[in-house]
Formats: sequence, structure tokens, C-alpha cells
Amino acid sequence: MPDISDTDLFPLPLTTFEEYMLAEDREDYPAVFTIHLTFAGRFQPAAIEAAFETALERHCLLRALVRESAAKGHRFEWVPAESPRRCNLWEGDEAAYEALAATGIDLRHTPGLRAFLSQHGDQADMRFQFHHACCDGLGGLQFIEDLLTAYHDAVMPYAPRQAPMPLDPRRLRERGTFGLNVWKYALRLHKEFVGVLGAIQFLVDRPSPLAGSPYERLAGAQGNDSRSHASRCSQTFTPNETEQILAAARHAGGTLNDLLIRDLFHTLFQWNDHGMTCPNRRVRIMIPTNLRLSDDAVMPAANVVSMVFLDRRGGTMLAARPRLFDKLCQWEMGVCKWGRLGLTMIHCLALAQRFRRGMAWLLPAERCLATAVLTNLGEPLRGAPLPRREGCIVAGDVTLQRIEPFVPLRPLTHIGLAIATYAGCLTLTLHYDPQHLTSEDGIDLLGQFARRIRAASQLPRSPREPFTGRGGR
Repeated sequence: MPDISDTDLFPLPLTTFEEYMLAEDREDYPAVFTIHLTFAGRFQPAAIEAAFETALERHCLLRALVRESAAKGHRFEWVPAESPRRCNLWEGDEAAYEALAATGIDLRHTPGLRAFLSQHGDQADMRFQFHHACCDGLGGLQFIEDLLTAYHDAVMPYAPRQAPMPLDPRRLRERGTFGLNVWKYALRLHKEFVGVLGAIQFLVDRPSPLAGSPYERLAGAQGNDSRSHASRCSQTFTPNETEQILAAARHAGGTLNDLLIRDLFHTLFQWNDHGMTCPNRRVRIMIPTNLRLSDDAVMPAANVVSMVFLDRRGGTMLAARPRLFDKLCQWEMGVCKWGRLGLTMIHCLALAQRFRRGMAWLLPAERCLATAVLTNLGEPLRGAPLPRREGCIVAGDVTLQRIEPFVPLRPLTHIGLAIATYAGCLTLTLHYDPQHLTSEDGIDLLGQFARRIRAASQLPRSPREPFTGRGGR
């Protein structure tokens, strides 16, 4: 594909969704998501730095800044950073990382990607922070794939080289159109009507935030099967458990997402029982949806997602008609996919942008927009052109053992869950609000979610799973 310089591409107006993520960026709730990679082996410092530069060169928005636009109709635009590679890759220990991560990313002065490398013994950890205005989770994984491929080529010069997929930066100009034009939009008006009904429900109904830390807590709730650090924890199912979970989803006539959404609703209702006087309060799950089309495969890392929202009330339906509850989850997600209903949120945000402070009115910090966020990244790096060892990616002299994505939070949305399947193992990660939940709460809540998934798959409880000591809760 022909090369295109930054001068030819920029300035590039922000899309509606990018401006939404910029508006949601707060000092205490930065719009930044994290991807944590664990490796066996140690990186060669010079080679990983060179690979970082090589990968960064392919992804324009990860080395750009945001400035106010003078063009009519556009509030902000992307411009190339004068020194995009400065202070992007750090090395140090856990404390240094946490201090850096707490600062957030100001896109007016710093590109929206930071990477942190920590090496100890025969193991390496890499943590990537992406500002959500720059790209979504799939875009972040696209950068990571290029990074590992470039590193492999650098340290294994005599091995067969696998060229990364060619990218076309010109596709970034189309990233906010989602394949629609006037005629295609007219042909989907009946789908837009369905989406508008959902938007009305979103604006009228008020979901309940997740209840806070319970009054009673027993010592020993933190088990050794979960990893916990700085308001984040994770849990991984074995390959056998993962296969049974997938089989259970197929047996129920749905997808893995359907099973996860159903079990998360059950978990949220159960958790909220201890802190709510009305057990029939509304719970809402926010679910990111991928809006990429086949032509977007050559697009560099970008934001080509939106959100859909599922609401439920606990109590009556959950207890009296569980099968209907389950089927409703499948049906609603099927409708969202059929109608690409994530586009409705984009259109609502675009309409709000036309009014002064319209975005702020639609996204107030003092209102709970969702009880929880749930995103499924599928099988990250599945198509990476790298060798495997026992299902794990090998990049030169390191082997990728674990992938843990963590989603950002907003005010009154106290938890975000991400799902990833790697080397045949399903991993659940939880990012929780430390101002609202303790580390014990985080591990307890994630443990409840995992137990429900195991129970739905008729799996026995892992002997290493955290035990809360509280029967059903």
C-alpha cells in the first residue's frame, strides 16, 4: 500500500465517540484502559525499544495529540506530536508503575499510549495504558501484536520472517462513518427505530450503582487463585473448564457472551442484596460492541466501537421465571447484533454535540449510567504471525503466558469486567473502584461471578478458589 505521511493525514477531526471518551476523561476516573502481559523469559532492552518504535510508526493515533480545532463543526482534532516517542516506554518496579499509572494521560501534551516494562528473575511484565480516545481494546491489541512481531524479528534475524499485515492510514478518515452513507442509513431506519426505543429507556430509567462493601467480612476471603493489585484482580479457568463453559453456552442455544451477561446479572443482584432495601431495583450492564467492517482490517489502531445497555430488575422475574430471564438475554443481544444498535449511541451523542454542553448533559458525573461494564475481547492475538509453544505465543526469547485486559471506570460505575481467552484458558479480569470497594470485596465479587459460571457449566468448585464463608453470598 502507498505510504502516507503525517503531514498528509493530519489534522484529523475527532469522531463523535472519540469526543465522548475525551469528555469522560476525569482526573479521578481517567478514560484509560490497561492491558497487562506476563512473559516467561527476559526482553533484550535495546531490541524491545527498537520494536516499540517500529510498532508505533504503524499506528498514527498512538503518537498524536489533541488540540482545539478552528474548523467549523469540529471541536477537537488530532495533530502529530513533535516528539511522539519521548517517555513512552519505562522500566522499573511495581511501585514505579503504580505511581505513573495514577497520573492519567493528558492528550493535549502527551500521546495516548504508555508502556511499562518490569523484569525480575526469569519473568517479565509489560503493562500498556491506552487512552480510550485513541483506540479501543482491539486497536490496543493490534499495536501489541505489531510490537511482539517486530521484537521477534529483531532478536531472531535468521528465523523465517512473517510480515505484519499492511495497514492503510487513509482508512482513519472513515473510522467514524461505520460504513454508512445516506442510502445505507435510509435502509436501516427500521433498525434505528428499535435503537431509539432503547435510547428512551436509557434516559428515563435510572440504574442502581453497585452496593458498597458489606458490613460483615471474614478473614481469609482472599484466596491464592486470584491475583490482586491496585484495584484490579483476575481469575483464570483451566483449558478443561474453558471447554466446558463454551459447551454449556452452545447447549443453551446462545453464545459465551450470553452466558456471561446472564451470570453477571445474577451476581450483581446477589451482591446488591446486602446493601439495598428494595431488591427489585434496576441493574444495567454496559457492553462495548465492535462496529468494524471487513474493510477496516487494514485500519491502524483506532476507536471503532460503541456501547449497548441491558437493563434488568431483580426479584420477581429472576426468582419465578429464570428460563425467561435467560432467554431474554439471548434475544436482546441478538437484536443488538442484528440492528448494529451500538450506532444509536453514536447518533445520540452526535445530536447532543449540536447543543452547548450537550455532551455534559447526557453524561453527568452525578448520575449512574451503568451498574457494571462487561467486555469480551475474544481470543487476543489469535492471528499474530508468531510461533506457538503449547498454545502460547513465542516472541524471540520470551513466551507470552497471560493476557489481562482492564476496562476504565466512570463515576458511579464501580466495576468493569473484561474477558479474554488465551492458550485455551478463559480469564476474567475485574477493575473496581477503590473508593467504593476493598480489595477483599473485589476478589469476593469476582469469585462469586466465577462460581456462577462454573455452576452453569456444572463444574465443581476449584479447591484454590477464594472462599467467602457466606453460603450463597
